[in-house]
Amino acid sequence: MENRWLYAGQPVLTALVGLAIIVLLIAVTRRSRNRMPPGPWGWPVLGCIPRLGSLPHLSLAKFAKKYGPLMSMKLGSANVVVASSPKMAEEFLKYHDKIWASRFAPTAAKILGYNGNDITFAEYGPRWRYARKIFTLELLTTKRISAFQAARKQEILIGINEAFTMYTARPDGSYSEQNHW
Repeated sequence: MENRWLYAGQPVLTALVGLAIIVLLIAVTRRSRNRMPPGPWGWPVLGCIPRLGSLPHLSLAKFAKKYGPLMSMKLGSANVVVASSPKMAEEFLKYHDKIWASRFAPTAAKILGYNGNDITFAEYGPRWRYARKIFTLELLTTKRISAFQAARKQEILIGINEAFTMYTARPDGSYSEQNHW
């Protein structure tokens, strides 16, 4: 009879030991993957956006005092590294500029823009430099730009006319709405 109570707690004990092992494994793998600088914690979906407040420059200065001149944080779902001193900014922009020269290519750019290889979202490298060279030598010449001068003038006139008609349509003469062309 006494042995029955001894075995009753065994499933609970096994579950607790298993849970402890899983938590330990997650902590170890996160620590080895995360090579980011220290920084403030963030909410699961919003990241640190609520902690920045209405004066983000003051919040970032406070964070810099606590975490140092180089810190990381999550803004939404994106990881962000903040260099908050002139020395760190120089380190980023002067000595490690090629690492940070590429921009993030969203899924839409990968689908519509040749797997992110167009001039807008291509990674910095020989392919991007070649595309930029062709773009500047062929499309940004004086001859090409002047060829589209009439179209630019027409679009400007259309925009001015639409703004004027919206302005005159209001009885008080105020115009505060934005029109997206």
